[in-house]
Amino acid sequence: MIYSLNVIPLLFTTALFAWMSLFMWRQRDIRGAKAFSMFALGSMFSSVILLLTVSLCNQAVAFFIYKNIHLFGECIAVPAFVVMVAQYSGNKFFRKPHVVACLVLLPFLSFIFAHTGKFFHYDYQVVAIGGWKILQFSEGPWQKFHQTYYLIISGIDLYMLIRSLYESKRQRFVSSLLLIFVSILPFIEAFVASIAGLGNIPLVNYNLYVWAFGGLVAMAALYMTRGQELIPIARDVVVENTNDMMLILNSQNKVVDFNKAAAGALGLNGKEIMGHPVVELLSGWGDVTIFIEEKTAGTIKQKINVANHAMTYRLSMTSIKDGSGENLGRLLVFHDVTEIEEREEIENRNRQLLALSQGVIAAQEEERDRLGRELHDDFGHKFLSLSMKIGALKIKCNLPEKDIGSIEDLVQDTADELMRIYKGLKPTIISRLGLSAALESLAREVSLQSGLVMTTSIDQVDKNDISFATALSIFRIAQESLTNIIKHAEAKNVRIEMRIDENAITLRIEDDGKGIESGSTVRNSGIGLIGMRERAVAIDGSIDIRSSNGAGTTVFLSVPLNQESSETKL
Repeated sequence: MIYSLNVIPLLFTTALFAWMSLFMWRQRDIRGAKAFSMFALGSMFSSVILLLTVSLCNQAVAFFIYKNIHLFGECIAVPAFVVMVAQYSGNKFFRKPHVVACLVLLPFLSFIFAHTGKFFHYDYQVVAIGGWKILQFSEGPWQKFHQTYYLIISGIDLYMLIRSLYESKRQRFVSSLLLIFVSILPFIEAFVASIAGLGNIPLVNYNLYVWAFGGLVAMAALYMTRGQELIPIARDVVVENTNDMMLILNSQNKVVDFNKAAAGALGLNGKEIMGHPVVELLSGWGDVTIFIEEKTAGTIKQKINVANHAMTYRLSMTSIKDGSGENLGRLLVFHDVTEIEEREEIENRNRQLLALSQGVIAAQEEERDRLGRELHDDFGHKFLSLSMKIGALKIKCNLPEKDIGSIEDLVQDTADELMRIYKGLKPTIISRLGLSAALESLAREVSLQSGLVMTTSIDQVDKNDISFATALSIFRIAQESLTNIIKHAEAKNVRIEMRIDENAITLRIEDDGKGIESGSTVRNSGIGLIGMRERAVAIDGSIDIRSSNGAGTTVFLSVPLNQESSETKL
C-alpha cells in the first residue's frame, strides 16, 4: 500500500490538532472535553512524526522515529477517544482504569512489536511521483490485527452512542448523530483503502486528514452540549449534600443507590446498604416499612428514634418508570421535619399563652369596668347623699362653718379621689374625646399627683383611625409606663410624644431618671412590663424598652393602623 505525503497538508493537520487540543482543554462545562483534548494531542504527535518522516533525509532515522513516537501517539489518541465517548454518553464501564488499560494494550504491543522484525514488518520507503512524496510500506501480520483493533474500537463507540441516544430520548440527537458519524469513519476509511488496494491506486495520506475532519466534527458535537456537563454534577452535589435521606430501590425493593445522608441516618456503610432489602434496613421505623410494601407512591410522616434521639421524618415515595410506563423502581426521600415539628409546637404554645394572656387582659378590663360602675353608681350616689345630709345638718343645727368645714373638705377630697380612681379604672374620656385627649389628661393628673414636670407633644388621632380596644391598650401602656416612673425612676422630667402617619401610631415616653443598672435592653421581667408587652402583641404592635445607668429609660411603642386586633371584640 502506498500513501502520498506533502509538507503543507501535514503542517496544517499538526496545527489543527494542536489548536483543538488546547481549545478543548480550557473548556470546563463540556462533558468529555479533557479526553478529546488528549485525543487531539495524540493525533498531533502522529502528524508531527509523519512530517519528520518526509523531511528527514536519513530514512533509517526517520523510520525509527516513526515506529516509536507515531505509535506512542496512537496509544494516547485511540483510548482517549473511547473515554471521551464514554463520558459523553454517561457510560461508566469504559471509564474504569482497568478497561482503559486494556484499550491501551494493543497500541502498546504494536510499539513493542515494531522492533521485532518480520512479525510486525512495518517497512517503508519514500519515492517521488508527480511532485508528491509517496510513502510506500509493506505490512506484517500484526498490522492486520492493528487495523481490526480500530474497527473494534469504532464498534464500541457506536454501541455507547446509540444506547445513549435511546436512553436520553433524543435530547442530544444532533450531537449524537455527529459523533456516530465520526465513529464510522474507520469503516469508511477501511472500505476506501480496500478498493484502492485492489486497484493499486496511489492514495493521498488520507488517514490523518480523515481524523482531522473527524476531530472537527467531534469537537463541534461536544461544543453543542456545553453547559450540560454541569447538570449531572449539580445533581450529584445536591443529592450528596442534602440533609434528606435518599434511597433508590429496584423492582424487588432492594437498594441500588443511596446518598451520604442515608448512610449517616442508618449508621451503615455502603456494603451494608447496597443490595439489601429496604424493609430490613428500616425494620425499626414503625409504619414506614408497611407503607413501602403496600404503596407504590405517596407520603407518610413517622416519629422514630435515631441514635437515641426522637426524630420525625416525612417520607415521599415516587415511582421510577421507563418510557413505556413500566415500573422500574422507586425513589424514597426522607425529609427531617423534627425542627419544623418542634417549632410548630412552640408556636402553638405561644399562641395558647397569648390567648391566655389576652383572656387575662380582657378579664382585667371587665373587672375594672365593673368596679368603675360600682364606684360611679353606688359610691358616687352615696357621697352625694352624704354631702347633702351634711349641708342639711349644718343648716338645721346651725353649726358654725369652722366645725363642719373640715368634714365637708374630707368628704369632697374622698369623692375626688374616688373619681380619680374611677377615671383610671374606666377612662371614658377615650370614647368621648379620643386617645389624644386621654393622654393629655393622664399627663396632667400624673404631674399634679407626683410633681413630675411633664412635656407632651401629641398628634391628634381620629377616633375612626383606630378601634376603642387599640386606643385603650395604648392608654394602658402609657399609664403603666408613668406608674413605673413614679415608683422606680426617681425622675424629675418626663416627655410624652405620639406621632401618627398613614402606616402606624408611635408612642414614645422618656424620663431622666436613674435608669437600669445593667445598662441594656430591659428584659421581659416584672408583671407590669409583661403586661405592657402582652398588650402590644394583642394589637399587632411592637414595644421596645431601653435603659442605661444614670441616663433614664425610654419606652417606644409602634402600632400599625387599620389592624383589627383580638381586643377589638372586648
